[in-house]
Amino acid sequence: MQAVRAGPLDEVRELLEAGADTNMRDAQGNTALHKAAIAGSVAKAQLLVEHGANLELHNRFGRTALHEAANVGWPEVCGILVRLGAEAHAKDGPLLDGQTPFQVAQEQGWTDVCAALKANERRRVKLASGETLLFSCDFRGLEPAPFSPKRMNVDATWGVESVHGVWGRPPDPTKPLFVARNTAPGQRLSSF
Repeated sequence: MQAVRAGPLDEVRELLEAGADTNMRDAQGNTALHKAAIAGSVAKAQLLVEHGANLELHNRFGRTALHEAANVGWPEVCGILVRLGAEAHAKDGPLLDGQTPFQVAQEQGWTDVCAALKANERRRVKLASGETLLFSCDFRGLEPAPFSPKRMNVDATWGVESVHGVWGRPPDPTKPLFVARNTAPGQRLSSF
């Protein structure tokens, strides 16, 4: 875990290739992913997830790696963790009934982290055809109706090139799902 917190990326890669456990915990219950999130290392976080790090492990305070990144104020780390599948609505606290990462960032005053979390949030909608689609949390239009031959392509997709913020395939984890909204200093963000 020391290598994740302060070592070079190559050292972390070597340890992972040698079989290091990505989900090993320290005395506080933090995993290597928690340490990468606290350190603000996007590359290390992505490498750990590629080698099997669990995005949803809670430390003894009930915080996930996404909570820790939001608490410290790393918008890039928050964005990559959400794009890799971290639960943006996970609650912290000993009973897991506390705050979401967005609320943690909002409490700390990290408007750029709040904007990154809001921009990368998505929800999965299951259609009657059995397919699922990802929607932006900012999607303002009508969601597509469940399977209808008149509304969908002949191959039962909604259209990958849609301008409505809908995907027929998973998004590229190296690119942001949506552009973060800039907020003026002192402007309050609404919670999701």
